Amino acid sequence: MNTAHEKNTSARVHLSSDATSSLEFRRQEICEKLRENRQALALQLVGSDRHDQFPRSAAMRFISNHSTREILHKAANAALGLQTFRALRWGLGLVRFIGRGFTRK
Repeated sequence: MNTAHEKNTSARVHLSSDATSSLEFRRQEICEKLRENRQALALQLVGSDRHDQFPRSAAMRFISNHSTREILHKAANAALGLQTFRALRWGLGLVRFIGRGFTRK
């Protein structure tokens, strides 16, 4: 009785190792196809001259560009300047409003 069980178990192990090697081979094929597709997309998006440069993301390349940083910096300063101007104008209006309350007519 043990011999039949041992044969059945060894057949499962053999089948399992064949399935494992087949799955591993299929996984390697899929990884290779993905790598080729990524390279093809990179060539289409970036071109061959900047293929392996950092950063890979188009958005990060845009942000890390020196002229883009200057534009963003100027825009941020303008926005902060506008906010500061509005706050000062509001504060001056408040001071005038309070000052009018204390003046005699």
